[in-house]
Amino acid sequence: NSNNDCMEPVLSLDGNWNVNIDNMMFHLSPSEMGQVGVFPEQKENWVWIQQKLSSALGPGSKTKNVLNGFAYTGGSTMASLRVPGVKVVHLDSSKAFVQTAKRNVELTGLSDRPVRWIVDDCLTFLRREIRRRDPTNDNSTTSTSTSMGQQGKTSKDKRSRSAQEFCRLPGGYDGLIFDPPAFGRAGAKGKTWHIEKDLPELLELLPKLLSVDPVFVLISCHDSRWPADRLLEHLEKALNPLRLGGSYETGPLELHSSVSSRSLPLGCYVRWSRIRLND
Repeated sequence: NSNNDCMEPVLSLDGNWNVNIDNMMFHLSPSEMGQVGVFPEQKENWVWIQQKLSSALGPGSKTKNVLNGFAYTGGSTMASLRVPGVKVVHLDSSKAFVQTAKRNVELTGLSDRPVRWIVDDCLTFLRREIRRRDPTNDNSTTSTSTSMGQQGKTSKDKRSRSAQEFCRLPGGYDGLIFDPPAFGRAGAKGKTWHIEKDLPELLELLPKLLSVDPVFVLISCHDSRWPADRLLEHLEKALNPLRLGGSYETGPLELHSSVSSRSLPLGCYVRWSRIRLND
């Protein structure tokens, strides 16, 4: 049993089963993988996302852009959209999950908020976003020079942009959210996700996705091979070259019983933010 203060089931006569978690509606249905359409252990993170974005958006603030990867049925997407002035890119490789997320956004009354819905492999999309920000991001540029009577001589400039230079390019995200599975398939495209092989690359890409003044990064994980201390080590390694300041925190993902003091551990999270919750 999960805490019934945060989950209110709504079962209609036609068989549609919805659940209300902190005024966010989720349409539920069982999947072949045993999932039902919501991860309520993320509730604390959804509250945190809203607090961070609300603190960052004052009078005259620019729109905050959030990328939600492995976005499933849209819990973090809805948490972000509930804050006026936020635009979300919702990314998942499952068309069915994206359709359910759209339905959840509508059920929650947020269909007028700006969302870009993307069905794609996560790493493929991230690499494409980085190329979009910097089309020369192949670590080399070609230039032509004329000297000593030689014309048309080409040379390769091997210098690539630093992480700090990348953040100053347009098109970055102010918030990044990723909740990767241990294993996944990208629809009919034949691509697979293996967390042990692919999560380190994803974390390395984060600096090239952030804006010049980011608000937060949130990574959660349900795989025992990636405990909180390992996630934190990799996230710090990725973000420290940006010299962003701010603070890191870690914690468990768990469901609490409504009838006892017991809890069910389901993973962990690591979070970075520039704004403290009490700021």
